[in-house]
Amino acid sequence: MESVTIKFEGIDNLLKKYSPEIVKTAIKRSLSLATRRGKTFMSIQVREKFNIKKSDVDRNIMARPRLSELKSELLLIGKPISLMYFGAYQVVGGRKLYGAKVKGRKPLALAQQLKTTRAKGGGVYEQIIKGRRTFLQKPISIGGKSLGKPFIGFGRGRVPMVFRRETGSESSTYKGKEKLVAMKSITYASILQKPQNISRVKQLIEETLGTECKRQVEEVLK
Repeated sequence: MESVTIKFEGIDNLLKKYSPEIVKTAIKRSLSLATRRGKTFMSIQVREKFNIKKSDVDRNIMARPRLSELKSELLLIGKPISLMYFGAYQVVGGRKLYGAKVKGRKPLALAQQLKTTRAKGGGVYEQIIKGRRTFLQKPISIGGKSLGKPFIGFGRGRVPMVFRRETGSESSTYKGKEKLVAMKSITYASILQKPQNISRVKQLIEETLGTECKRQVEEVLK
């Protein structure tokens, strides 16, 4: 499981202009608002280019406000996401195969979509990035392991997943069979950790905190 944390603190410059009591009250109120909006900024940034649902991102963002210390943290966690989440399906003989529930049966099965597709040859399609469908067909190499062509099968609990078979080494077999490697992709944290994304979120939080602090100071002084 990966995670990324954003920390932000009160504005020191205010302490040079106003009494500590006024600044502390203003910053506490401002941090609460900045924390709430920060969660929104994080969610939007993660979903900007990627085909991810808002509810799935939001449930993995945790707020840790420490108002007594005039600090707050936002933590984004998440495990690698299965390619099936991104609408992966397998093309076999001009037809689509995908994981689905079959009427009258509890287990998941590979359902065959009746209408044909124009895709030529076998392979797996996925759409991680919005508006960009990718065709996975060729064998690949990851971490020194040779992996064969992708296909859709079932993991534990009859959960459909995209697999590749590990080939070409003594360690690639188990009980005489080739090992299957489940293909995962990105995590929410890995998206946010990209410099342009994390910088943008921090910038928005700092702008919100600065503006709100000034407004709250004016409210306290009334």
